Amino acid sequence: MELIRSHRRVVSAILLATAVQIGVVLTARPVGAQTVDGWEVEFTGGFGDPSTTSIWSMAVFEGTVYAGTLTSGGCKVFARGAYPARSAWSIVVSDAWGDGANIAATSMEVFTYTLVNPITALYVGTINHTDGGEIWQFNQGVWYPANAAGFGNSHNFMITDMEVFNGTLFAAAANITTGAEIWNFSGITWYPFNTPGFGTADNTHISSLTVFGGKLYASTLNDNGGDIWESTDGFNWSRTVAEGFFDGNGGSGVENLAVAGSVLYAVVDDMDGVRVWRIAPGTPVAVGSTGFGDSSNLYNATMISYGDELYVGTHNAVTGAEIWRLRGGVWTQENLNGFGSANNFFASAMVVFDDRLLVGTYNADDGAELRQLPVIRADGFESGGTHGWSATVP
Repeated sequence: MELIRSHRRVVSAILLATAVQIGVVLTARPVGAQTVDGWEVEFTGGFGDPSTTSIWSMAVFEGTVYAGTLTSGGCKVFARGAYPARSAWSIVVSDAWGDGANIAATSMEVFTYTLVNPITALYVGTINHTDGGEIWQFNQGVWYPANAAGFGNSHNFMITDMEVFNGTLFAAAANITTGAEIWNFSGITWYPFNTPGFGTADNTHISSLTVFGGKLYASTLNDNGGDIWESTDGFNWSRTVAEGFFDGNGGSGVENLAVAGSVLYAVVDDMDGVRVWRIAPGTPVAVGSTGFGDSSNLYNATMISYGDELYVGTHNAVTGAEIWRLRGGVWTQENLNGFGSANNFFASAMVVFDDRLLVGTYNADDGAELRQLPVIRADGFESGGTHGWSATVP
């Protein structure tokens, strides 16, 4: 069976990455250094290691932003603090937790559970083709293994996403043999919480888990087209849209889900470019043009919200990744293609931190880059603080 595109990006990255692991050097850069399109440079060159080709996941935990990489020889995790102290980037995982088969840190989530006292920790999932995807817990400066690799099945090779729902942590595992799985963790034990692939092995990846309107939603990738499923308890699942709804144009499925304001959105892949859909409430309807008017904006789109606004990052192997913002029903492009370099052809991870939108890239030629942009409210002011007012009112 042909591997769906989200998995192909991993294969391509492994083939393109340098075979020899290069020592990590964190190069200091001045805060606030601007590029020509207004984005500040957090770092370039894969944190000094060109074999770090992608920033795959990011999350905010206890006032610090964490970034997980795809790196030849084993993933890494970096972190830095916020304003006004704003620390330099530091490395918190340098050796893939002692297992070079953990080539990428693919997902992150913050979860609080109670045994005797509440414990809040950062959870990081990996891709591991040898033993199965792993989940690592970070709390009080110490990393702990949080699951058995692959949940005991090496075919569960990647932890694609995690989400907290009804006081428990849900984790999705990609499986191209029997179909993607969802597992549930309350703080002690993991339990399976869906039929693999929702009943078909063709649903190889659960691309996104999202909570909306008191339900947990899961989107799938499938060479025959993807689905969106919903559950009120995480165990019993039903289709959100009719079977085959997204199958009509040869795409590989639903790439991502996000909630902006009171709306659930999905970004869907087809052969003419990705397209954003308004899923709920109401009847699903497309929002904007396919590929944002460029058929090279194909698959692997990332998506994040900030209040009522929606941000979408694209994969564009021709002119470089694009960042699009939906505000008041109007789409606007927020960057120069590839941030000025076509080698940044995939916006592989996004997070809002410290009143800024951070975007990590996939760059197989020069190493991953990380850029940031002040998030501007509709009234023209930055979202919080006065440490950097915008000179332009949208």
